[in-house]
Amino acid sequence: MTTKDDIDNLKTEAKILAEAIEIETNSFSESMKQHKSTMEQELYKLKEYNVMLQTVPKKLDSQIQELIPKIAMELDTINSKKIDDIKKHYAVQTQEQMNSLKEAQQKIYQLTENIKKIDRRRILNFFLGIVISSGIAVGGATYAASYMMQTFPTRVVINTPENIILYDSDVSLWGTDNVKVLQGLRKNDKKNPRKF
Repeated sequence: MTTKDDIDNLKTEAKILAEAIEIETNSFSESMKQHKSTMEQELYKLKEYNVMLQTVPKKLDSQIQELIPKIAMELDTINSKKIDDIKKHYAVQTQEQMNSLKEAQQKIYQLTENIKKIDRRRILNFFLGIVISSGIAVGGATYAASYMMQTFPTRVVINTPENIILYDSDVSLWGTDNVKVLQGLRKNDKKNPRKF
C-alpha cells in the first residue's frame, strides 16, 4: 500500500467520522426539540388547569379551598416525576453523545498518529534516497578519478626521439614503430630495475 493510498484511506475515514458525528448531533438536536415541545404542551395544559381553577363558581369555594392544595400537590408530584423522567432521558442522551464524541476523538487521534507515521516514513525515504544517491555519486566519482589516473599519462619523459618513458600510466602510443617505449613504470617503484 502506498503513502498516497494511506492518506486517501485516512481522508475517507475522517469524512465518515465527520458524517457520523453530524448524524449523532442532528439526532440529539431533534430529540431536544421533541422534549421542548412536550414541555411546552405540558406547560400549556397547566395554564388551562389554572384558568379552569380560577373560573370555578364561588359556591364551591370552600370545597375548592380544600381541594386546591391537594390538586397543587398532585400536580407538583406529577410534574416532578415528568421532570425527573425528562432529566434522566437527557442524562442518558448526553452520556451517549459524550461517548460518541470520545470515540470520535479517539479515531481522530489515531488518524493523526497514522498521518505522522506516514510523514516520518516519507522523510526517512527522502533521506535514504539522498544517502543512496550520494553514495552512488561518490563511488562513481572515485572510480572515474581512479580510471583517469590510470589511463591518462601523468608524466611523459622523452629522453631522445628513440626512447619514451611513461610513468604512472597505462596508455599506449601510436606510431612508435622505430621508438623504444617503456611502459608500466611507477616513479617510486623500488622493485623496478629499469628506473630512470
